[in-house]
Amino acid sequence: MEIWTSFTLLLFVCSSGCNSQYHAEEVEIFSSDELTQLGWTSEPPGQWNAFSFPVAPGKSVPVLQACGKRQNRSILSHWMERKEAHYLLMDVKMDQEEEESAPLSPLRVYLFNTDTPMSRFQTGRSDLDLYISKPFSRSATLLQVIEHLNLRRALSLGPVTRRGFQVAFSYTGTCVILTSFRLFHRRCPSISSNLTFFGAAAAGSESVSGSCVERAAVVSPPKRGCNEDGVWGSLEAALHNDSTLKVSWDPPRDWGGRRDIRYRLRCQKEAEAAGQWEGCGDGVVFQPHSDDLANTSVIIVGLNPWRDYRLSVEAWNDISTLQGVHHPASATVGIHRRKTPHPTAGPTFTTSGPTESPHTSHLSSWITAVVLGTLLLMVVILTAGCVVYNNRSKLRSYQEVELLPVTLSYREHQAVEAGPQQDNSPGSDPEGGLQLLEELGGRLLDSLKEVLIDRHQLTLGKELGKGEFGSVYEGLYTSEEGVHVRVAVKTMKVGIHTLEDLQDFLKEAEIMRNFDHKNVIKLQGISLQRRQESPLPVPLVILPYMKHGDLRRFLIATRYDDIPMFVPHQTLLRFMIDIAAGMDYLSSQGFLHRDLAARNCMLGDDLKVCVADFGLSKKIFSSNYYRQQVAIRMPIKWMAMESLSESIYTAKSDVWSFGVTMWEIVSRGKSPYPGVHNHELLDLLSSGLRLKPPEDCDQKLYEVMHSCWSSDPNLRPNFRDLVGTLEHLLSELPVLEACQEALYINQGLEAAEAAGASLDLGMDFGGRLENIYLPSPVGADRNQ
Repeated sequence: MEIWTSFTLLLFVCSSGCNSQYHAEEVEIFSSDELTQLGWTSEPPGQWNAFSFPVAPGKSVPVLQACGKRQNRSILSHWMERKEAHYLLMDVKMDQEEEESAPLSPLRVYLFNTDTPMSRFQTGRSDLDLYISKPFSRSATLLQVIEHLNLRRALSLGPVTRRGFQVAFSYTGTCVILTSFRLFHRRCPSISSNLTFFGAAAAGSESVSGSCVERAAVVSPPKRGCNEDGVWGSLEAALHNDSTLKVSWDPPRDWGGRRDIRYRLRCQKEAEAAGQWEGCGDGVVFQPHSDDLANTSVIIVGLNPWRDYRLSVEAWNDISTLQGVHHPASATVGIHRRKTPHPTAGPTFTTSGPTESPHTSHLSSWITAVVLGTLLLMVVILTAGCVVYNNRSKLRSYQEVELLPVTLSYREHQAVEAGPQQDNSPGSDPEGGLQLLEELGGRLLDSLKEVLIDRHQLTLGKELGKGEFGSVYEGLYTSEEGVHVRVAVKTMKVGIHTLEDLQDFLKEAEIMRNFDHKNVIKLQGISLQRRQESPLPVPLVILPYMKHGDLRRFLIATRYDDIPMFVPHQTLLRFMIDIAAGMDYLSSQGFLHRDLAARNCMLGDDLKVCVADFGLSKKIFSSNYYRQQVAIRMPIKWMAMESLSESIYTAKSDVWSFGVTMWEIVSRGKSPYPGVHNHELLDLLSSGLRLKPPEDCDQKLYEVMHSCWSSDPNLRPNFRDLVGTLEHLLSELPVLEACQEALYINQGLEAAEAAGASLDLGMDFGGRLENIYLPSPVGADRNQ
C-alpha cells in the first residue's frame, strides 16, 4: 500500500498598484482653521506675528506673518501627541513677497520628534523647503494677498517615531504669510478581500494582522503592510497540506476602456523523451475551467509531484482577436525539481537505525519549487498587467495596449550558471563571514551580525558587467529557510587597504542596508571572500537583481537602434526627478555618492529609476565634506571642480554630477565633453567651459543643468530644490497617455536587451573609451 502526500498552495494576490478599490483615509491631528489663536513661540520674539482674519460672519482664522528686514526668524508650534500616526503630512496655504535684489528665500519647515515639549527652536536640516512660483508684489494689499494664497496639499514631513512632535517654520526673506495649515496622517481603510478581513490601520504600519472571513478555514493569521500612502500592501502566501493548487493573479490596471478581458491557462508536462513537452491531458483538471475565464483564479487538481510542469496564463480581449495578435500578454512559469524514481514497491521494514524517507525530502523540494515558481508568476503578471507604469491617465475606449510576451523560468540551486568565483573556486572563503572577522578582529562582530551573509549562502552565476572597481555577477542567495532569491553581486576591488578600511566599509554598509526609499537601491547584505594575495577579504556587495539594467544602456539602445526611437520629454524628466529624489534622500542621510552617472542608475520593474553603485560613497559623520586621502581612480568627467582640484567632496559636488547625468539623459547616453582629454578638463572648466545644450534640449531645462555647474558650490541648488524645479517643468508639459509611453518602453527594453549582448556600452560609437576613471586629484597630478 502506498501513502501519497499531497498539498495545496493558497496564493492570495491583492492589488499592488494595479487595482485601487479602497481609498486612503485622512486622520487630522491639527488644523489652524479650528482655532482663533495659536500661541506658538517666535524667535527672535515678535518677528512672527499672529493675527485673526475674518472669513465669515462670526468666524476668524489665525494668520502667521513674518515681514520686515531680511533676517532668520523662526516660529515653533506647541507639542502634539502623535497617537497612531507613523508618517506625517501637511496642507498649507502660503504666499511670499517678491525679492528685489536677491533670489526668493525658501520657507523652511521642520519636524521635531520628541517625547517632551521643546521650549526653543533647534537649528538643523529642514524637512521641507517651500517656494511660490508667483510671489506677490510689494504694493499688494493684505486682502489681495489672502485672496491669492497658494494651497499646497499633502506635503510629506516624514516619519514620526516618538511619543509626540513639534513643527516649526523659518524664513529669511522679506515677507511670508501662512494660513490654513493642517497636519494629518493617512490610514488604510478596513478591507475585506480574498477571504480575509483587515481593520483600519495607520499608514506606515509594517505588518498588520487580519482575520479570515466567516466560514473560511484558518491556516495561519493573514498579514499585510499598510504603506505610507495609505494603500494596503500585498498579502503573504500560506502553505499547508491538502490536495489542490490555487493560483490567483491581478487583472491589468488599465483595461483601455473595455471590460471584455478574458484569460486562458495552458498546462504542459515533461514528456518521456528528454527535452520534450506535451499537454497535461485529462489527468490535470482546472476548476471551473482553463479557457475563456472571466475570473482571476483557478484551482488545479491532479498534479503529480514527481513531474515537471509549465503553467501559462494569457490575457486577451476582442480587439486582440481582431488585430490578429499572435502573442497576447502572457506569463509562463516552469517548475523543476530533482529527478527521483517513481515509487513502485510497498514499505520495507528494517531493524537498523531510522532513515529519512525519500518521499519527505523530494516532496519538500517539489513544494519549495512550486512556492517559488508561483510567486515568480505572480510578480510577472503584476508587472505585465500594470502596463509598466502605475500613475497614468485611463485610456480612451478605442485605445488598446499590446504587451510583450514574458517568459519566466525557475530552476534549482545547482542550475545557476557557474561564475568564476564559486564557493569551491581557488581563493574562495571556506568559512562564514563572522568566522573570518573573528580572525581579523572580534570588535567587528557585535554591530555587523545583521549585515553579513555567510559566503556559503551565495552562489555566483554569469558575469553581468565589469567596471573599474569590480565586476557584477548574477547570483542566487539561499536563506536559512531554504528560499532562493535572485540577486546581483558586486565584487569590490579597490578602496580596502587596511583592516580599518574594511571596518569603515562594513559600518557604512550597515547604514546603507537601512536605506528605505523607492529611488535608492536597498543593500541586501555583505559577504566576505578570501583572496590569496592579501590577508584582507574582498567584500561582496549583495543588491536586488534589476533585470532591465542601467539607464545609460537603455538610453543608448533607443538612440542607436536600427530605427532611433522618439523618447518623450515627459519620460526623460521623470527619470531626472527619480534620480534627484533618490539623491535628496541619500544626502539627508549624510551620504555622498561620488560616482553619480547614468551608468550607475538602475531601471526597476516599473521603470522607476533607482540610484545605485555605492562603490565610492562615503558617510559624513562630523562635517559637511569629505577629503579623499588615498589616490584611487575617479570618474573625471562627472566630477566637480573642487573635487578635481582639491579632492573635496560635498553634497554640492554630487549636484554637479547630477547636472552631467541630466545632460546624459537628454543626449540619450552620449559621453560628456567629447574631444576633451581628461588632463585638460580642469583648466577648461576653470576658464568657464561648460557642456553645451544637447540637441532639442529645452532652454529652461538647460538652465537647471547649468545651475548645477556653478564654480561656487554654495550657489548650486540642493537636490530638494531640483526635485521641485523639475516637477514644475513636468507639470508644464501635456500629460502623456499610458499607451504612448507603454509602446516606447517595451521597444526600448527590447533594444536595450539586444544591445547588451552585442555592444560594449563603455565605448562610444566613435570607438574611443569615454567613461574614464583616472587617479584623483587631477590638480595634484598636474602640479607635480
